Formats: sequence, structure tokens, C-alpha cells
Amino acid sequence: MDNIQKGKIVYGGMVRGRRNFLLINLLITALYIWFLIASGPFIIGNLHGPYEFDSEKFLSLSKDIVIDSEIEMKKREDKTIPHYTLSDNSYLDGNKYRFNVKFDKFEPMDVKYTTQIEIDISGAKEEITMYSVCLGEINGRKIPVFYKGDKLPDSSKELTGIFTKPVKVILSDISKLTADDIEFEINEFMFDARGVEMNSEKNDTLIAFIGLVILLFLYVRLGLHYLYPKRHPAYKQLYKYGELDEVVNDIELQFEDENVFKEDKELISKDWIMTKELFKNKIVKNHRARGRF
Repeated sequence: MDNIQKGKIVYGGMVRGRRNFLLINLLITALYIWFLIASGPFIIGNLHGPYEFDSEKFLSLSKDIVIDSEIEMKKREDKTIPHYTLSDNSYLDGNKYRFNVKFDKFEPMDVKYTTQIEIDISGAKEEITMYSVCLGEINGRKIPVFYKGDKLPDSSKELTGIFTKPVKVILSDISKLTADDIEFEINEFMFDARGVEMNSEKNDTLIAFIGLVILLFLYVRLGLHYLYPKRHPAYKQLYKYGELDEVVNDIELQFEDENVFKEDKELISKDWIMTKELFKNKIVKNHRARGRF
């Protein structure tokens, strides 16, 4: 711990700077905690990977909906299919949202979608991605399954995805398959097995790590300012003018004198010019020859 003279100018500027630095650190910490709370499921899920699926719990918490007639889409209604990953309507088991699910069997449905055609610069290459919807069954309950391709999934293998409530356009397309006098029940959730990830899902983990490193750096630097005050910028700026204690003593004496002139944001003494900054009082030699002193 350094022994320092506790004057108003140099020491006072350092104390104010440390306080401001601490407040900024606390603000950044609060924002970081808010980010962790908001992105916690993404970060945990990304680090852990897909979770084991508790089918009994899911079936007890979810309900079935009855489709007995065609669900009509109005002309101006949105017909796009979003990236569902952890939307407000997704099924969560605590913070778990991506699961490995074993279905008992699959039933085909004539519900298919294609993405926009992608053409390279030469115009010679076209790529069409197809997605399909089928019905998966777990313990006699039917659940729509949204998957990539047009080949029915293999019921002997687990599918990885999320449960989320389908948008109206999918329900509308499913309802078109019903006959006028036939109704059927499906689960309120659809299993999205496309492997679609939210754009920021993996980035959240990286941002959390970088944020932690930055916070550690800031708090270590703040701690050093308390342990070794003479290494604070308020003092480091003065080493070039001579022996530190003598320079600080001269500055404090001159700014206690009555012959101190204020110009804009500067305080000017015989030999020194002081400007208040966020983290210190900036002090430089007064080389102005104005004849005021």
C-alpha cells in the first residue's frame, strides 16, 4: 500500500475517479447479469447439448387440440414459418428446451414446404430445401413433427429438436387433410426437428465468456488502484515532472492559493493547469505566457 498525501487536487481527483470507475463496473456487472438471466437457457443448452426427454411429464403438462374442420388463412395473414428455437411458445422443462425424443411410430402427412431457390452468381446452380410435417406418436398421443426432407423419420432412432406451438399456416395445412365428417386430435405442441438454431444461440456462450474476461480485467484494475494509488492515472501523469511527492505537494499548495484563474473548464495556477475528467483531474504544466500571474 502506497503512502500518499491526501490533498484535494491530485488525491481528490483519484478518489472521484475510482468511485466513477466502480460505478461503471457495477453498471456493466448489472448488464452482464441481465444478459446471463435472459440468455441462460441458450448458454446452458449450448454447453450441455440435447437433454433426455421426460415423455410422461410432457404429456401430463400439454393438452390436445381437436381439428374437425379446415382452418382458413386470410389473404393478409403471415404465412412464413419462423425459427422456433426457444420462442415464447416453446415447451420448457426448467431451462431445458432441446431434447432427444424417441417416438413410437410416425404417420405420413401430405404437408410439405420448400425454401427459396438459391442461385449462385453464374446462375447455374439451384438448391431447394424441402421440409415436411408428419405425425409422431408417443403413448398413443399424436404430435406433429416438422423435419428436414421428405423421407419419413426412422422410429427406431431418436430425433433431436424442440417442442413449440405451430404457427397458424401449419395448422391450416394440417386441417386441409381432414374430411368433413372426421375429426382428430393432435398435441398443442409441434416437434421441430429441423435442427434450426437461433442466430445468437452459440454466440451467447462466446459473449458470456468475453464479458466475464472483461469484467475480471476491470475489477482487477480497480483493485490495483486501491492497493497502489500511485499507479493510478491521477499520479502516473505527474512522474515526468520530477520527484512525485514534491510535484504533488507543489500542485496542492498552488491550487490552495488565491491566485487561481478559471477559464472554461480549466483551473490555472502559476505553474499548473487542471481539468476535471471522469477518472482523474488532468494536470499539466502551465506554459502559457499571458502575464496573469
